[in-house]
Amino acid sequence: MALKSDFRRAFPGGFQVEAAFEVDLDCFSITVLFGASGCGKTTILRCVAGLEKPDSGCISADGAPWFHGSTGVFIPAHRRQVGYVFQEAALSPIWT
Repeated sequence: MALKSDFRRAFPGGFQVEAAFEVDLDCFSITVLFGASGCGKTTILRCVAGLEKPDSGCISADGAPWFHGSTGVFIPAHRRQVGYVFQEAALSPIWT
């Protein structure tokens, strides 16, 4: 299974995040997404997980589209079977 992404997400003020990559998910591996603070790492992860909608492009898993800007396909987060762990303990005050 492959995760393919080639999308763009724009923000007010002109900042844009562009992500184009393909990751093979058939075997165990660790993929690292790194960069400077504010460069768009969280935006990329949120778009792949379905928590944010890109402005254009496409995201697909195993050939099935999760997002396709020109056809209007957008599979919501709960149907993508992707785990996402937030940086902050925002769900329960007992962890802070």
